[in-house]
Amino acid sequence: MSYELFFTQREQVEHPDYTEFVAYFQDRKNYLLEDNHAHYQNVDSGIYFYFEFDESLPERDKDEPLEEAGYILIPIVFSIHLFRPHVFALEAADELQAFIDHFELHVVDPQSDGMGEGLFSREGFLQSWSHSNAFAVEAICQQHPEHPFPCTAAATIKKWWRWNVDRERYEHSLEGEAYVPKFNFIWFEEQVCSAVIWGDAGPVALPEVDYVILVKHEIRDDFREGDEPEVVLLPWQAVYVWCERYGHRVDGETDHWLIEYPAIPDDLKAWWLSVSGPHDFKIMTLDQVLDAEIVAMYLETNAE
Repeated sequence: MSYELFFTQREQVEHPDYTEFVAYFQDRKNYLLEDNHAHYQNVDSGIYFYFEFDESLPERDKDEPLEEAGYILIPIVFSIHLFRPHVFALEAADELQAFIDHFELHVVDPQSDGMGEGLFSREGFLQSWSHSNAFAVEAICQQHPEHPFPCTAAATIKKWWRWNVDRERYEHSLEGEAYVPKFNFIWFEEQVCSAVIWGDAGPVALPEVDYVILVKHEIRDDFREGDEPEVVLLPWQAVYVWCERYGHRVDGETDHWLIEYPAIPDDLKAWWLSVSGPHDFKIMTLDQVLDAEIVAMYLETNAE
């Protein structure tokens, strides 16, 4: 299931052609141009969607004239999946606004309870996508009432999405003194949990999560090139003592611990090499986790 948005422009202006489409996206961060598509893929946040240049669009819709006088459809369409957490739309809204402002466009939103024809608004898009997304969640929940849909609170998803979006900027500000890991959701003991990866006890900015995934690789005394890393899952409480000993707490939008040292302390290394924990967990992609509030709404409705 997908959400599509179409674009219009004043009749008297020169409309963007494929060359301008490519020129706009080719140097824009997180985009990959492939054939007539500009695919957005943010590897840090896990968000993706695309714009498509489709020459057949204006011809295809001639039998359905626009209601907005003086505007015509242009051959570009935006598409984003449904049955996704709400942050997909939040990240897409900024890209849509920039694209629309650059080419001075209006929109055609064919979704039920959508924006209709005219000016784009961030709030209108978020409402339109959220309505369509809720419909998709309801439909799939009805089709698979016994299926365990991984989900967590929308506020939790938004909090960690913001951390991931800002991760690169924050790491750059530390000037190489510490690594800023990407946040992950994991599936462990039949539930969605928060986690980050801490590799080889290196200096790190560590947010307070449910679990920390420790990686033992080059830290091992017997390490050889080509060796497979060992991965151990530990609850936050097991790692917290090292945060207090070698780090300091940084309060902000996402509270975390900044752990820095010129060389790995001997006691931390000894613990790191000896500690054990479960391995039966799965790192999830963001599109595998839904807003719990929406899932609960429709599962409760189906149970009545």
